[in-house]
Amino acid sequence: MGFRETTEDDQAKLTQWLAEAVVVARCRNERIEPPTPGQVRRLVASAVRVRACF
Repeated sequence: MGFRETTEDDQAKLTQWLAEAVVVARCRNERIEPPTPGQVRRLVASAVRVRACF
């Protein structure tokens, strides 16, 4: 089919894309200014840490 295995770089890009898509969608829904890419990374890292506690 022409597909290749996912690399760590692919995973990082997908993670960033997904995080930004979710955050931007939520911000649009709430009508608030979206965070910068750096803020998105911090939000995602924080969410992962909180999730690991449960």
